[in-house]
Amino acid sequence: MSDRLINLTRVNHGRHGVDTVFGEAFYTPGGICGPRIQQDWQIVILLSGSGVSHVNGEVREFAPGQATLQVPGQHETVVYAAESPTHHTWVAVKPEAVPEDLSAALHAAPKVIQVSDSLSKIMDMVMAQPRYEGPLNTRWVDHMGLAALLSYLCVTESSSDLRQQSVVELAIRHMEQHLADAECLATAAMAASVTPQHLARRFQSEIGLPPSEWLWRLRLERASDFLLHSGLSVGEIAQRCGFKTIQHFSRRFHEQFGRSPARHRREAWNAPVKG
Repeated sequence: MSDRLINLTRVNHGRHGVDTVFGEAFYTPGGICGPRIQQDWQIVILLSGSGVSHVNGEVREFAPGQATLQVPGQHETVVYAAESPTHHTWVAVKPEAVPEDLSAALHAAPKVIQVSDSLSKIMDMVMAQPRYEGPLNTRWVDHMGLAALLSYLCVTESSSDLRQQSVVELAIRHMEQHLADAECLATAAMAASVTPQHLARRFQSEIGLPPSEWLWRLRLERASDFLLHSGLSVGEIAQRCGFKTIQHFSRRFHEQFGRSPARHRREAWNAPVKG
């Protein structure tokens, strides 16, 4: 991995003695990178054009909106679009900077994925950061490199989890995203592709509660988070969490936590700091 590739790559954050380099590359039609032995964990995000990686005899195609993961030690050649320029961003992290458990997960992960919003934002944030030398900036860049690798893994993990989720898990996921909706229960059944009656039976079997009771618990937990970590009024929190009135919210909250929403917030905000 070179510190600066003249006429090819703008290296926003790459210096000798650090573990992580972010940059972007512009290839003319028919551009090639390699053959080479990959030295780092590297994520390449294609913005325009196309790419074909030849990795240890395996062919991997990737298109704009996709990311490819390059593994240390692999023999690779990347051939870019013959008919148009190619533009991509990239981040490379030295193997010794990656914890063993993260390295193992990366080895097992798919090597081409759709780019998530979180991964895109990490790249955009670092690329927009002014380049300067300094220990704090170096630490920040190194942490952002690990964050990019973790974000890559989160995409593969969430895709796998979504495929394996049960009816109840799909319904709960929908509830968590639509707590304020009056029709949340009905749409949760639709999101899980079952009838409300079937969903009720599955909830009772797997959790021991009806879906309506589980929804109220989710709403109260979210309300508690808002009370502790935001300055929203009790009325605003009640509305955002799906309660029709403040009175209804206060009654259910007191039943769950043994105190009013206002007291819940007041005691938390005025508690002595531990440690």
